[in-house]
Amino acid sequence: MISIEKAYKLAKTAHNKQKRLSGEPYFSHCQAVFDIIKNEWGIEDENILCAAYLHDCLEDSNVTIKELSKKFNLEIATLVDGVTKLKSDKDTIKKLLSISYLNPGVAIIKLADRLHNIRTLKFMPLRKRIVKSRETLDIYARLAESLGIWNVKNELEDKSYFYLSPRSYKKIKKQIDQDSRTQENFLSFIKSQLSQLLADNNIDTKIEIRQNGLYSLKRKREKWAIAGWCQPNNFNRINDLISIRCLTNNLADVYLALEIIHQHFGKIVDYQKYDEFIGANTPVNGYSAIQTTLEFPEGPVEIGITTKELEEFHIWGVVSLLRTKNPNLSDYIFKLVFTPSGAIRFLPKQATGIDFAYQLNPQLGADMTAILIDNDQFPPSAILPHSATVEVLVGPSRRAPDPEFLNYCLPVTKKMIESQLKNANRDELICKGKKILESILVLRGLFVLTDVHKQTNVLLYNLGCQGPNDLYSKIGGGYISKDVIKKELDLAKITKADLKITSIKLICPDQPGMLFKLVSIINKFKKNINNIFYNNDELRLLIQNLSLREENKIRLYLKNDKRFKNWTLV
Repeated sequence: MISIEKAYKLAKTAHNKQKRLSGEPYFSHCQAVFDIIKNEWGIEDENILCAAYLHDCLEDSNVTIKELSKKFNLEIATLVDGVTKLKSDKDTIKKLLSISYLNPGVAIIKLADRLHNIRTLKFMPLRKRIVKSRETLDIYARLAESLGIWNVKNELEDKSYFYLSPRSYKKIKKQIDQDSRTQENFLSFIKSQLSQLLADNNIDTKIEIRQNGLYSLKRKREKWAIAGWCQPNNFNRINDLISIRCLTNNLADVYLALEIIHQHFGKIVDYQKYDEFIGANTPVNGYSAIQTTLEFPEGPVEIGITTKELEEFHIWGVVSLLRTKNPNLSDYIFKLVFTPSGAIRFLPKQATGIDFAYQLNPQLGADMTAILIDNDQFPPSAILPHSATVEVLVGPSRRAPDPEFLNYCLPVTKKMIESQLKNANRDELICKGKKILESILVLRGLFVLTDVHKQTNVLLYNLGCQGPNDLYSKIGGGYISKDVIKKELDLAKITKADLKITSIKLICPDQPGMLFKLVSIINKFKKNINNIFYNNDELRLLIQNLSLREENKIRLYLKNDKRFKNWTLV
């Protein structure tokens, strides 16, 4: 603590006559950076705390790096020097970091420095606010993400978003604040219900509720809207608008809590939004949890179940390591790589072109054939130098990459590639399983199992499947036989007699009047159309209570109408 006191006194003296734009003494900024690291983030590392006080001394006073080395130690001087160099724009950062890696201690101090500056950005002129906000999004939010400090990433993004697009920010905030799922009564009810449910089953669980960052939610909604999964102007289908976290003491209790939650909320569990990121399924960012979605009347809500220890790492990343003695920070020593557009990416020291491509986009990684490093072409396996500009060259799109890529990438990338290879094989099994199941379903008035959603959930639960694709892949792989499927379909009442359903399937491009003509034919029999499905030139109708005679008449109509060429009725 003596060194910290010395650093405090030196920094206060060095900045004695300086003021911030707010009118406060400049040293208040140094104190704020120290407080963020020590009090908000809980880091006790003496070298980092000293450097936090001293981080502006080299630039804003007569203190020299030689003097810092003499009064403190070389590591503190190096940290301060590193933070000083990171005060520049992209071009200067590129030049400076071409000769050295980004030290995680430097990164921590710089993030705290930027966090305080963005919190007090209102005192800067408008032009500088825009510049600093853009820089924060492009560089420092990405740095926080690379270090796994997700709450800092969200705050940097949201405050930058506020200054860059204030109208959009206020509109998004209003939408989220007015959403039923963010209201105190709803959150209190769900939290207390989960707490009581798990306590009654003797599971020691801490329930936490967190709201995602506004900027992150906005980006997610844009992405989902493009994919057709949600509307572009509301958050109704976004399931992690708020995240409810169930934190247990061990992994065994994680699975027990999941079982209890699914049993209790069975009717509103969305099995298609179930994810298990545990063990071999842990994604590249180290996130380990089970996520399930409950469809409340207010909207879908994601429930994350994990251990208290894992959750701390999820939120704090490298900070959680620095809170311990003798932390291993080898995975957090970064080099910077630039995209052709000038965007910065932080990568581990041994990262190759394959790692770079997969960080940008896993599909880009699967399609890559070579890379350009500062305009010179290399194989994807080449290790990238510091501060290089890298472009990914691609060939025809494919489901999975060359398996040889596994030999030339970091463990985190390897997991993505293995997942792609596994999914490519799984897709084949799913396709095979769908065909086998359809051959069974057509005798029961169906083509697709999920056309009867309620009964499907019963079947999936009885067979221990996480979703329809899990069922298809197990059928395709021979793990569930036809006889077992037929038996379970009977138990779930997915039969022609129980459902009283007739299905019609047409394979045809969308044509004007096609659906109207088909509906007109069915209306002749005054029967109810349960559902209409249209996807990828396939049109399916589910009709209730048709007799065999009526089915045959519809077959005749379809046969005699030349517009209906490729059709099936079951």
